[in-house]
Amino acid sequence: ASEALEAAGLDWTVRLDPVYREKGTALLRFPNNMTVVPDHQVVVREDNDTVLGMVGKRYHVAQNVETFDFVDSIVGGGDAYYHTAGSLWGGRRVFLLIKLGGDYTLDNGEALNSFILLDNSHDGTSALRMRLTKVRVVCQNTLDMASSGRAGFYARHTGGMMSRVVEARNLLGLNAAHMSRYMAECNMLAQEAWDDAQHETLVRNLFGVEGRHELSDHKGVTGAAARRVVELFHDGVGNAGETRWDAYNAITEFVDYHRPLRNRIQSVDSNDRETNTYRLENSWFARGGQALRMKAWRSLTA
Repeated sequence: ASEALEAAGLDWTVRLDPVYREKGTALLRFPNNMTVVPDHQVVVREDNDTVLGMVGKRYHVAQNVETFDFVDSIVGGGDAYYHTAGSLWGGRRVFLLIKLGGDYTLDNGEALNSFILLDNSHDGTSALRMRLTKVRVVCQNTLDMASSGRAGFYARHTGGMMSRVVEARNLLGLNAAHMSRYMAECNMLAQEAWDDAQHETLVRNLFGVEGRHELSDHKGVTGAAARRVVELFHDGVGNAGETRWDAYNAITEFVDYHRPLRNRIQSVDSNDRETNTYRLENSWFARGGQALRMKAWRSLTA
């Protein structure tokens, strides 16, 4: 963990500082006459003195080194290694991707990898979380979060959060059964035919695009997004436009690599840093990407 921490530039710490306000009314302030705001404190990144967020008085910080050591104690000498680590938005969110061992190959020859994804926030927006995650090797797109709720760990920022090692370690024990069930579901999708008309109907339902007009006539971000997912059914990496598996991977590839940045239609296929940062956060941590994948998965496995 210490090697991953240093390689990712995460060997910095945070502290909690009190919050002050200036006394006075809206019209008349009294400079240098400050009073403490009760029940609030700010999280400060110590290496650059940046305020990362405001939290309550019972909030406990989980330092990066503590979080990574926590993972060390979970993995132990097991068949796993630290694959990717980093931070988003100036350190407000820190993540670690841990690759687990095992050979997971579908009947069609495609390989999947199994990971544990850990993330922790320093701005008070989320707890320390760990969950099993699947990745399609051929194009490195995330197949989650269709069944993520079945296998996860969640610890609020309280005094005892780092003592829950046994509970977190249960994720490793769940992985084999979790992947076996997931592989069976993926094989089912890969065996069932799916055509262009079915895929367009799926896409229209996912994006709420009514069917009275051609997709090419729909303007704005939603229309562009729907058209891109239709294209990825055939043009996505490893896709042939023939099965439900291709349809699902058109969605997952779109979420990871093509989804637009907020309301900017020109960012649908952009590779600028801001767009990629937004896509990574949305794909791994936000509700939007997870919800789209889950909705697609439920439709295709119904």
